[in-house]
Amino acid sequence: MLATARRLTGGKLLDCGCVPQARPLQRRAEDLTGRRFDRAVALCPVREPHKGSSAMWRCLCDCGREFETSAYSLLNGFTRSCGCLTKEAGEKLHTYLHLTEDTCVERLVSTQNNSRNNTSGFRGVYQIKRGTYRAVIQFQKKRYDLGCYKNFEEVVRVHLDAEDSLHAGFMRAYHDYQVKADDNPQWAVENPFFYHVKYANREFKVDTNARI
Repeated sequence: MLATARRLTGGKLLDCGCVPQARPLQRRAEDLTGRRFDRAVALCPVREPHKGSSAMWRCLCDCGREFETSAYSLLNGFTRSCGCLTKEAGEKLHTYLHLTEDTCVERLVSTQNNSRNNTSGFRGVYQIKRGTYRAVIQFQKKRYDLGCYKNFEEVVRVHLDAEDSLHAGFMRAYHDYQVKADDNPQWAVENPFFYHVKYANREFKVDTNARI
């Protein structure tokens, strides 16, 4: 075999390759056996961590259903039941939220008040590589891709324009509809509120029965 003097004197080459190299030790996964996470109790691991992914655990929910989830989700509070907790919460939404056209009015308000939810520093804007940003926005259970931009100020402006068309526009329309509905309840019964959106060529077009 051939080898440079630097590799030999530096200790990087110890043999010709006949001795198997020891694999680096992997971090031992945290034992969650028996630990409770709200309604979920961790039973046993079903998969060890692999290539940076979290270990998977089988859990028992208080409702009696067994399910699998990641240790990361358990430890960070993302998984607290088999899904029954979320379902029950959803069934109670109508008691304190205004839901219309697949949109929660209160959620829109809280979203607009939250100016940051990612590393770019602005909601709905993500840095996909150095100097390039992508803008996305969600509305009525749909995710709209607003495109990629190299200028941060431009991508923020694009997202703000989309918010004005979708979120703020919806709020204005909903408010105007409620005013009309209060003045004429019979009209409201015959004309349920709608706010339909079409997106083409990076432009939103809205159809609604409320003046905005």
